Amino acid sequence: MTKQSIPAVVQQTVELDDGCVIEFESPKGSKWLESVVSFRYESTRGLASFTARKQVVRGIGYWYGSRKVAGKLHKKYISKVEDMTIAKLEQVAEWLNNPPVADKTTKAVAEVAEAVADKTTKVVADKTTKVVAEVAEAVVDSRLDALEARLQVLEELLGKFRA
Repeated sequence: MTKQSIPAVVQQTVELDDGCVIEFESPKGSKWLESVVSFRYESTRGLASFTARKQVVRGIGYWYGSRKVAGKLHKKYISKVEDMTIAKLEQVAEWLNNPPVADKTTKAVAEVAEAVADKTTKVVADKTTKVVAEVAEAVVDSRLDALEARLQVLEELLGKFRA
């Protein structure tokens, strides 16, 4: 089974199935754009090509560009169907050729934040344990004092009873 090719926008034109070539930014180009769900865009500035896909949400078509870079799929919003232009496609081509990468500083900050969160959790847990232990000790001491007082009363009564 061969992979089905998708239409391509090259040098601001689209070649239709019948061999006819139309300008992308023309009434015929707009009509063609409404009829397809995806196409390959080849940049006029020699940037790597990407796939544009239409997603329909509540009856409105939105175009997104996507390209795999270093094994990771990057996706960027292009425009609504009616607002699509070569300029917007070029902006997305530029972005997809230089997708944002988490730099070393961002990674270091995330690691420090995680370490601080872990330490904070440990400190809070330790303090909570200490407070619970102190409260439990106070309750036990209070009950022990009450029992000792009752024992003293019972011993006094026993002494009076024996006398």
